[in-house]
Amino acid sequence: MATNIIAAFIALIGATVVALLNSFYTYKKLKSNTKGASIVELVRSVLNIAFLTLTFVISRKIGCNIAYPLIAAAIGLTVPALISAFVMAKKLTNENAADKNSVITDLDNEKTGGEDR
Repeated sequence: MATNIIAAFIALIGATVVALLNSFYTYKKLKSNTKGASIVELVRSVLNIAFLTLTFVISRKIGCNIAYPLIAAAIGLTVPALISAFVMAKKLTNENAADKNSVITDLDNEKTGGEDR
């Protein structure tokens, strides 16, 4: 039983790291250009599947019940991904709103002859 708990804890930590790396990669890719955004989901999926496969293989190799580490890995991949998605959406929305405000200010300045309101 102790092996199952330890394996689950290690899988949870590893999955959290993978999820955070996925989120960092996604944010950097979306921030740099929108043309590469289509490949982001493929890369994220491949990393998630590779980690789950690795968790399965290692769990079988050490002889523990595979349910514990796989459930922990699924939780570790899901929860940080959800949290980082909300944070990323908020950041990108705020940045887009700031860009729109600067465009509106520039347009107002052109109409008024360069005077600020």
